[in-house]
Amino acid sequence: AFGLDFSEMSDPRWFTQDPHLGWAFWHFRHQAYVHGSPHKGYSILAKWGTSMKHGLFSATSNIDGHWARTEGVGEERTYECHGSVTYMQCVQDTDGRIWRTDPDEIAQIKVPAWDLSAGDKVEVVEGDVHKGLTGEDSWVPAVMAADGCGVVDPASGKSLTVRAVRRPGGFDLTRAAADSPLPQCAETGQAARPNVLMF
Repeated sequence: AFGLDFSEMSDPRWFTQDPHLGWAFWHFRHQAYVHGSPHKGYSILAKWGTSMKHGLFSATSNIDGHWARTEGVGEERTYECHGSVTYMQCVQDTDGRIWRTDPDEIAQIKVPAWDLSAGDKVEVVEGDVHKGLTGEDSWVPAVMAADGCGVVDPASGKSLTVRAVRRPGGFDLTRAAADSPLPQCAETGQAARPNVLMF
């Protein structure tokens, strides 16, 4: 619907430009990574590594925290060069402060379920998502595309690039709810984001 790829959504600017959109995306990633279990390959490598003379140390670019949760490895034997969703930092990072992600804080972010299917009637705000929403945007009718993600003009069938999607008269399904608390640094009250490399 937005016409953006994964790397374009993995951009720190969303946390200042459109934080509810940024957190809808990162909420999903956090929950998927933290609630997913490391696959069997992690334990196989850990078993091999711990049987070696000098043991095992994992230097990884993965941001899912799986090596730190693997038995026989743990945080003390893991270097996450791109950071991890299991840690947070301030959006405006001035002092390098990082802290452990509070799962309860992430769970409190109210992100609507994307339960739309091909052919469902929706309303959209057309245009480039980088422009955000103003509160005075016009919602126009559209239909979910065959893939269940894109949207099309109901009359022409032409694909639309949009800034928001909702069920008719409903709430935006692409952002955390407007009244949803977003993570903050407990010490400074500043807005927070995952402590991961973003492009």
